Amino acid sequence: MAGNWKMNLLPNSAQTLVEALSNEKPQHTQVLYFPSAPLLGCMAQWNLGKAQFGSQNIYSQSSGAFTGEISAELVHALGGQFTLLGHSERRTLFGETSAQLQDKIVAAWKHQLTPILCIGETLEERESARHFEVIQHQLLDSLKKLLPITSPLILAYEPVWAIGTGKTASVDQAVEVHQFIRSVLNELQLGLGDSTSILYGGSVNAGNAGELFSQSDIDGGLVGGASLKSEDFRSIIHIQDQCLHG
Repeated sequence: MAGNWKMNLLPNSAQTLVEALSNEKPQHTQVLYFPSAPLLGCMAQWNLGKAQFGSQNIYSQSSGAFTGEISAELVHALGGQFTLLGHSERRTLFGETSAQLQDKIVAAWKHQLTPILCIGETLEERESARHFEVIQHQLLDSLKKLLPITSPLILAYEPVWAIGTGKTASVDQAVEVHQFIRSVLNELQLGLGDSTSILYGGSVNAGNAGELFSQSDIDGGLVGGASLKSEDFRSIIHIQDQCLHG
């Protein structure tokens, strides 16, 4: 269960949040935090309980004249173990392409970070029935040149039209896409779709978490706004853990 804080929280409020959840010990659910970059150095100093953390993005190079970027090597040195890559906001606001993500995935693996690759369609792409085509291209453009994949990889399906809008893909829509993603992965590499965890992201909250996470093809959540409130995120973690236990 990954909490993407985006560009939110100051040090005091971030520390209060993670320490309020530090006593949570879900038996089946791994909890991850993705703070904004300046908070990464603080995370290892705070009591996170069993939770781990990572960065919202990395650059493909380890060092150099790349003002404003952050390297996988630095994230790892600060104690991070994961990184989000290709979040829809990175794609739509900053022009990040799937082809660029190949090098970022390699950089993550090189420095012992597990990448969480985000994919998903816009509202226009969904309404024009091109969502499968878009998702397939995102996967192929990001992963095809990296085969065979033997290092850890997590995917997150996030329909762009459901992020921060209060809208959520129906369970049938979410499951359909998760199953499609697995089929594409299995075509790329035998067994890859079956062994890869796929998260759902898109206005996840305590009200819809149970219905989403009870589906066998949905392995967890990439949670935005609800991860900024300890009680909301605690409820979602509990729901996910109950779904896995059941």
